[in-house]
Amino acid sequence: MRRTGEAIVLAVTVSLIAALLLTACNDVPKSDAPPPNERCPGGKTQPLDVQTVVAAGRRHGITFYSDPQCDDPDVVSQVANILLYGPHTNSQHGGEIQEREGDVTCLLRARKTFSANVQRIHYPGDQETEFRLLNLECFIFPGAEKGDDQLRRLRDVLNDLLAESGYAPEP
Repeated sequence: MRRTGEAIVLAVTVSLIAALLLTACNDVPKSDAPPPNERCPGGKTQPLDVQTVVAAGRRHGITFYSDPQCDDPDVVSQVANILLYGPHTNSQHGGEIQEREGDVTCLLRARKTFSANVQRIHYPGDQETEFRLLNLECFIFPGAEKGDDQLRRLRDVLNDLLAESGYAPEP
């Protein structure tokens, strides 16, 4: 009987220690920065830059912020309206933002990579639509209810950016 009691005490003690360790690990503060291999290097982008894209987005109802996370090594900077990292982290409201504005991320390259025409790319069956212009590449996952309006607004952002860039549309 005594050994059974000791075994129970030992089992309970081990369980409590394990629970405390797991709780302590989960209480470690999350980083405000993406993992080092996913961080945007930053730097000059032209002809379009982060501030210009953010301002154009806001004029058309897309709340862009500078996003510290870049998954593409050729990208210098990135803006998005749903962020996982940084001072404007708002992914906990991602569903609401997607329904209101669409889930939008725009990648900025150091120099002109695409034509001076707003290009829209959408493959049948995909939810995502891509827009390209100069040194900017945007991806949008529209919300279910307002998708057409969200796509139009993002296209209007790129049309404004083309007008501001000084480039003439290419034939």
